[in-house]
Amino acid sequence: MSIHSRMSTFFLLIQATVFLPVASIGQYFIEDTLITQEISGLDIAFGNSGSIHMVYSTIATGDLIYGTFSEFMVPAISFSTVVNSPVQLIAPNIVSGTANLLVTYNYREPGNFSVIDGFFLHNESGDISELFTLAPLSGYMQNSRPSIVHISGDLFQAAWISTEGESSFYEEAVFSRQVDTDMSDIVGPVASAEDVTINSVSGLSHSTLAGVSLITWAENDNSLQGQIVMDNGILEGNPFEIHSDTNIAEIYFHKSISLHSGDFQVLWVEDSSSEWHLFTRRVSVSGVLLSDPIRLDPENCIFWNFDIDNNEEGQFLLVMATKYAWDMNVDLYGQQFSIDFEPLTEPYRITSTLSENDRWTPKVFINGDLIYTFWTENLKSWCNISSFSLPPVSINTHSTIAYSNKLIEAVYPNPSNGNIVISFNTPIAVETIVRIHNIRGKAVWHTSGSGSNITLWNGQSDLGHKLSSGIYLVSIEVNEVMEYHKFVLLK
Repeated sequence: MSIHSRMSTFFLLIQATVFLPVASIGQYFIEDTLITQEISGLDIAFGNSGSIHMVYSTIATGDLIYGTFSEFMVPAISFSTVVNSPVQLIAPNIVSGTANLLVTYNYREPGNFSVIDGFFLHNESGDISELFTLAPLSGYMQNSRPSIVHISGDLFQAAWISTEGESSFYEEAVFSRQVDTDMSDIVGPVASAEDVTINSVSGLSHSTLAGVSLITWAENDNSLQGQIVMDNGILEGNPFEIHSDTNIAEIYFHKSISLHSGDFQVLWVEDSSSEWHLFTRRVSVSGVLLSDPIRLDPENCIFWNFDIDNNEEGQFLLVMATKYAWDMNVDLYGQQFSIDFEPLTEPYRITSTLSENDRWTPKVFINGDLIYTFWTENLKSWCNISSFSLPPVSINTHSTIAYSNKLIEAVYPNPSNGNIVISFNTPIAVETIVRIHNIRGKAVWHTSGSGSNITLWNGQSDLGHKLSSGIYLVSIEVNEVMEYHKFVLLK
C-alpha cells in the first residue's frame, strides 16, 4: 500500500473516529516508500512549520541520509545522502532550533577511536553548513553518542563520554559543549575520571523556564549522577547523586525531560536480580531530589526500553518496549500518567497490528493532539500516529482495533447532574456491553444485553454509591470492538 493510499484511509478514519481514540490514526512502514536499506540508527525532530525532519544511517554503507515529512508522514522532499564516508556512520542525532537544526553523527577512526561530527541544517531552505567536529578529543569513546538539547535561538547543549587522549579504557569523563553557528568552546570534563567507570550518558535535558540544563550519566554501573549546567555553559555546583543502590547490577537506559514547572523528571532502567525495571523521580533545577523513586513498568512484564514525552497540560505518555511472556515478541505499550505520575490509563498496545518481529528503540513525540511513535523492526523503520486522548485498553488483550463505523450516537445531557441517556448504533440482536469508567480507566458501572439501542444510567456505581463530580468515560463493546466517549458529571 502506498503512503498516499494510506492517507486516504487516514481521512476516512479521522471522520469516523471522533470518539475512537483507541484506534491508531495511521501506521506507516517508512521503508517501502523511502528507505531501501537496512538502518543502523535513526532520529527525528519536529520543525517550526509542522514538518518532520528525519536522519538515518545505513548498515551497508557510510551514508547519512536526510529527508522531511509533512504532519501526516507524507514525504515533503526526496530523501538524499548528506554525508558519505568510507567508514560506517552510527548514532545520528537531529535537534530543532529556531532557524536551524543541528545534526550530529559518529564514525570510528582506525584504532577504534570515535569522532563526533555535525552540521547545521536550515529549517526552511534545507541548506547545509560545512561539517564540523563536535567532540575534538582524540580519546576512546565507548558510548559516544552525544546527548543534545536546544537552549535558545540556534544555541544547543551537547554532552558525551570520552577519555582524555589515548589513556586507559576506564579513565572516562563526561564532557559538555555549547554549540551554535559560531562554534562555542568546550566545557568539561563534567565528571572526574578518577576511580570512576562511566557507562552511559543520555539524559541531557533543558529547562526553558529556569534557563538551566541537566546532564545525567550512569557511574560504576549502580549509580545515576547529575550535573546542572547554566545557559552560558558554566557548571553549577558539583555532580550530585540521583539514585544509587548496591543491589543494582547495572543502570541501562536513562532519560530526563523538562517540566512546565521548570523542574526535571528523570527516568532510568535498572537491572536487579536479572530483572529490568523502570523508575522515575523528580529533580529541581538546583539539583534537589523532590520525590522518592517510583516504579513505572507493569507487573509481570519483561521490560526492555522506553521513551517518554509530555503534553502542554503536563501529562506524560510513556511508551515501553516489553513483552508478557518469553515466547512473545517485544511490542510497544503506552501508558498515560498525571503530572505527579499517577496512572491515568492501564497499559495499552500502541501499534495497530501484531508483528512476527521484535519492535525496538521507541521514540515518542507529542505534537498538539497527535502522538508520533517511531521504532525499528527487522532493521527497518516504522511510524504510528494516534490521538493523545487514549482511554485504557486491557493489557491482556494485546490488541488495538481500527473502526469504520461510529458505535456511540449520543451521551446526553453532557454535562450531566447524575442521569444520562446513552444511545448507540449496534445490531439489535447482538449483545452490547456498556461501561462507565472513572478518569483512571477503572470500570465503576456496567450493563449488558441485546434488543435495545438505548441505556439509562442514574449516576451510581455497581455498588449503588453515588459517584462524585468529575470526568468519566462511557465505553461500548460489541464483538470485541470498543468505542469511548467522554462526559462530565456535576453534582
